[in-house]
Amino acid sequence: MGVALRAQARIQINLAVSQVKDIKQVETFPDIVFPIMWFEDGISGLPVEVTNLLNLATTVPPVLRTALLYILFIAGALLLVLSVFCLVRNSGRQETLSLEGTAHYAVNDDKKAKQANG
Repeated sequence: MGVALRAQARIQINLAVSQVKDIKQVETFPDIVFPIMWFEDGISGLPVEVTNLLNLATTVPPVLRTALLYILFIAGALLLVLSVFCLVRNSGRQETLSLEGTAHYAVNDDKKAKQANG
């Protein structure tokens, strides 16, 4: 990203004067370029508001990037610890879980199929 810090505009209008042999008064004059007008305008520096915005745009993103890096790292670590905790806590529950109570569903499904067929 490039920003112009200074800008100048200059213009000069010249008049080229050459010898005219038919006019005695200017017969001895050399060929010269005579400056008629000179104009210069520009800006020597940016306004303070623009300079402050540029400074903010170049200093804040690296700080935010570093802060975001630490925040996301901590959030990821907390999620990892929480998921391991939930996994360990639920693994103890599944060992005591008995699947014997669901066996009658399969038997009932077989009976219904036999009754439907006939």
